[in-house]
Amino acid sequence: MLTLKTNSKSLWGVFALLLLFSFSSTVSAQDYSAHSCKLPAKANVVDYLQVALPYIHPSEQFMRDAMKVVRGKKAASERIVDKRNGYISVTLGGNEDTQHMEACYWRKTDDRGHQCALLAVYSFEPGEDAVIRFFDIDRTAGTIRAIKPPYNLPKQWTADDYPVQYKLPRVGKTIEAWTYGAVDKDGGPLRVKLTFNGKGFDTK
Repeated sequence: MLTLKTNSKSLWGVFALLLLFSFSSTVSAQDYSAHSCKLPAKANVVDYLQVALPYIHPSEQFMRDAMKVVRGKKAASERIVDKRNGYISVTLGGNEDTQHMEACYWRKTDDRGHQCALLAVYSFEPGEDAVIRFFDIDRTAGTIRAIKPPYNLPKQWTADDYPVQYKLPRVGKTIEAWTYGAVDKDGGPLRVKLTFNGKGFDTK
């Protein structure tokens, strides 16, 4: 009979790696459940971004640094905090090391008559795909919930998995989206406009 000898330390090492992988996969998945949040009576875009912060790239330092810039506790290449129009833009570094984040929100009323805010947060870092996330913030119930992007990109973009970049509006209701995965008749990137309609976005 063949006897297989094993090293107990090796087995524990393999077990630890599997456990770590399982945990990492769990925490990196997007959480779409509702969470309680506390907001001031006259909340602004900074308050909304603050309550969303734990659910945006929770393992990355960039968003925490960006929030320090928003609060005026860290210097940056660019800092725009427009509370009146509900818009934030932060840029750290420069050239190949540029890190950028934008945030804005739109007011809306849900089917229950609750006063809500739809928060959009867009960010990109060197070597990483650009990421846009949306949050439904229910001011009446005091909850925040990540939601899937409430719009449809052109089928060609999604079918071929084109990398997409965005520009959030400082004023108005329209997000600009473009991709270099395909070009227009002039050789430039294909572009679409995503316009907020009170619930989601119309694509044009």
